[in-house]
Amino acid sequence: MISKKPILLLFTLFAFFLHGQELDNRIFSYDEFMDAVKEHHPLAYQAELQKQRGAAIMLAARGGFDPILMGEIKQKYFEGKEYYSYIHGGLKVPTWYGIALEAGYNNNRGEYLSDEATTPEEGLLNAGVSINLGKGLLMDKRRAEFQKGKIYLDLTIQEQRLLLNDLFYRASTAYVDWYVSFLKVRVYNSALQNAKIRLAGIKESASLGDKPQVDTLKAFIQVQERELKLEQSLLDVINKKNALDVYLWQDGFIPLELEDGIEPLINGRLLDSTLTFNQSIDSIIEQHPDIIISKGKVDLSRIDLRLMRENLKPEIQLKYNALSATNQLDEYDISNYTWGGSIKYPIFTRRARGEARLANLELNQNKALFDSKKAEVRYKLFTAENNIYSTLQQNAMALKMVNSYASLFYAERTLFNAGESSLFLLNTRENQWIDAQVKQIEIEKSHFENKIYFFYQTFGF
Repeated sequence: MISKKPILLLFTLFAFFLHGQELDNRIFSYDEFMDAVKEHHPLAYQAELQKQRGAAIMLAARGGFDPILMGEIKQKYFEGKEYYSYIHGGLKVPTWYGIALEAGYNNNRGEYLSDEATTPEEGLLNAGVSINLGKGLLMDKRRAEFQKGKIYLDLTIQEQRLLLNDLFYRASTAYVDWYVSFLKVRVYNSALQNAKIRLAGIKESASLGDKPQVDTLKAFIQVQERELKLEQSLLDVINKKNALDVYLWQDGFIPLELEDGIEPLINGRLLDSTLTFNQSIDSIIEQHPDIIISKGKVDLSRIDLRLMRENLKPEIQLKYNALSATNQLDEYDISNYTWGGSIKYPIFTRRARGEARLANLELNQNKALFDSKKAEVRYKLFTAENNIYSTLQQNAMALKMVNSYASLFYAERTLFNAGESSLFLLNTRENQWIDAQVKQIEIEKSHFENKIYFFYQTFGF
């Protein structure tokens, strides 16, 4: 049914026969097409990269809490003297609440070493904590990045849903275009065959003197017009089929194309005349990726605002380390320790206040966009549902008109065959019937497009 463009006829048997169809089946239905797009289109593969991107962002955010292993050595030798030797190693473990656990080892020696840097010969161990009591107590960049990382992970999943939903919408629209162009070919082909049969009959009647010769010319012109219409519609089918080929792939890497002679078939949910919301509007809106992404931007702005407000606080840091020589761990003395504190605060805090105001403005802007997006999605959902039922009714009326014009045409043909009507009236009736069929096809196209739009808005592909 489908062949690969450059090589290997093996792919002619590609799995568009997913539902056990025979190989001589020349129908390629909408459901089969969509199954192929979902399983094999390159974007379906690329969408998985969005998940990996989100996981990478989350991994980087978790890195802010990675333990830090440190080591340093500084020594000076001059004219045979060891001026100093500083050896330091340690481990720092950041925690969520602005507290860092620290442990280390120092071994310093040398003739010109300051007294405060002196350690026992076997070295000195230390273990303690550092605490931020002002800026950084409730929020810091490390925690902000971690919280934002979780949001970004969710946003990438929603972006993947949007990416695939847009693909399915475009693919479905392309299929309906192909289907509609195929229906028009049927109409114009049938009209051409009728015109040819009529021409043959008029020629025979004219040769017997029952019809004027001018009717032969009129009938021949009618055949030419129908041939032109059919040729234009055939070209449209080819172009629409080529547009459909864009969505046909093997495993996301090998482009495929439909063979000639394959016919479309609308089936599955696209034929459902009772489409409606399968859950409450509010629930659909809450689960809509656009809404989740918009809400995520609000949450990101809140985190930024908290971080900027934290910068308005003074930097107050306390450190405490218990000390012990390496050979005295079992005789630890609580009186051996170091401690210290520091405070820093800009007098005018202009940078912090300005950044906090900007963060607050961004938050308010994202809140407004979120409310606007909810209203927009709600409107689109109701519009999609209303359009489906409107075009369904229009299509029913259009079908009645087609039947009415068909009845007029058949009645006029009976009169024409009986010699009680003219070729002009007969052609007029038939053209009206053809136009009604084409108009009905266009309304049916709008109906299917509205269903596709409904699936697009409700993520129902």
